[in-house]
Amino acid sequence: MNDETYMIRSSRLPELREKLEKLNRRATKLGMLPVRFEVGEAVFNSVNGIKGVQVVSIRIEGSAPVVAGWTFAGVIEFAGQGNLIKAYAGASVPERFRRTSNTCDHCGKERKRNSVILLRKGGDWKQIGNACVSDYVRSDDAVEALSVLSMLDEIRDCLNQKEDEEETECRGDGYSTVGFLAAVVATIEKEGWVPRSKAEERGVPATAERAAKRIEDGFSPTTENLEEATKALEWGKKIVVSSDYTNNVQVVCASSHCAFRNTGILASVIASYRASKDAAKEAAASGYLGKVGDKVAWDLTLRSRYVCNGVYGATTILSFLDSEGNVVVWKASGIKLSEDERGTIFAVKGTIKAHTDYKGTKQTLLTRCALTPQRFKTALAKRAQTSA
Repeated sequence: MNDETYMIRSSRLPELREKLEKLNRRATKLGMLPVRFEVGEAVFNSVNGIKGVQVVSIRIEGSAPVVAGWTFAGVIEFAGQGNLIKAYAGASVPERFRRTSNTCDHCGKERKRNSVILLRKGGDWKQIGNACVSDYVRSDDAVEALSVLSMLDEIRDCLNQKEDEEETECRGDGYSTVGFLAAVVATIEKEGWVPRSKAEERGVPATAERAAKRIEDGFSPTTENLEEATKALEWGKKIVVSSDYTNNVQVVCASSHCAFRNTGILASVIASYRASKDAAKEAAASGYLGKVGDKVAWDLTLRSRYVCNGVYGATTILSFLDSEGNVVVWKASGIKLSEDERGTIFAVKGTIKAHTDYKGTKQTLLTRCALTPQRFKTALAKRAQTSA
């Protein structure tokens, strides 16, 4: 666990403190630094102006157990159609473990294991069965280390715990993958996309939980729901694996069944699939505008705002679209615009600095820009007409 931040209900703080105190007692026996956590200011998130929930941010920082020079860097769960990677303390797990079999590097036996432990010493990585860990590292402290890992998972479960957990345990052991995705499609169409990472902060259920509730209430997918779910599923099976997230997407999409604990990953497939389609359309539509050095004046719609912190301070990157779908970008410091301005049409004056390509999308890069919201420009024009 390495500098992770969560949003949880204030009422769950005592439970979390108790679990962390228990974990730190175990960690002390291993000579580990204690897991530290900071509690942010409580915020009341209103749902309808009256009813809401009080939440706090929790920042947790700690290190993975080390026994006899071996760092307990993570766990591989064998999900049938692939491997789910759970790295600890920010470990960067080598790609080969995304496709490894369930063989133990100590006993050399391949058997029916649900998981193996990932051990790291310098650049040397090993996957060891739970029963073989103590023998491999030649220390009884391995048992304590496994206990610490188990408790870290328990704390993560506490931080992600949902109110209807007891009810969930009575519903079976998972969902049809395509059926659950169809419910996600219907949920997003009606209520928008809410990832689990933002659910507590916004004071609303995550899309995965809403989709599960929809299924329990007798959801019957439409032809359109199933069609998009099927396309997203095929997209997920063929996704280019470039990170643990894309690896896990590929794994959950390769199976016809999804366990409850993996519904968050599965639900995100629809959002990622739609984003990839939008990016493909954008790349096809966008072309270069004008010539480098041209002074231009265009009406552009603000598409996104991103702040990048670097050595020389913060740089704001604004991305616009013109009426033909061409992408125009302006990068500068001190730009006073918020995310709420997305979708606003601006009268933009500036100079073409370069023609660039970002992930296959042609972009026209501007410099020395002046922005005027279109609504202000219209109001000034009307005032001028009235004065005349």
